[in-house]
Amino acid sequence: MPNIKNPELLFSFCLLIAGLLILHYSLFYFILSDDESGPGIFPFISGLLILISSAVNIWSSWRATSSEDLNIEGRSDIGLIAIMVASLMCLVAMAESLGLFLCTIIMMIVVGICCADKKMRFYRKIWLASVLIIFGVVTHLFFTWFLNVPLPKGILAFPV
Repeated sequence: MPNIKNPELLFSFCLLIAGLLILHYSLFYFILSDDESGPGIFPFISGLLILISSAVNIWSSWRATSSEDLNIEGRSDIGLIAIMVASLMCLVAMAESLGLFLCTIIMMIVVGICCADKKMRFYRKIWLASVLIIFGVVTHLFFTWFLNVPLPKGILAFPV
């Protein structure tokens, strides 16, 4: 039986229910229509991601033996929040001139390396940067090809 005194577990259960509701109601719209995405694709993906993340959070909360296992130790949360806000502000400010593709990859590498453990080995940092670059490319292709969203191209005005 889950420990309801844990507010994270209670919030995860609420998110699980919200994810199920969003997923359920997104099926009433067309997910795919002809060769392009329909109006129900974004709620379907959002509901699915909320459902998966809350299920993982519930699973990790149940497996934790004490409340100390749930706490993340290391850097202060204020520093991480400041890094995220500053990088998002730079992304928005430079997206038109540099292009969203290039700005997103630079932002993800900077945030990934700043949030990584300082004792991380060099090859792990290279692996982290390559995963973030691949994620940026896949995300850009997803928005331009699958969702047909015109993104700012900036200095990289290649036809994607």
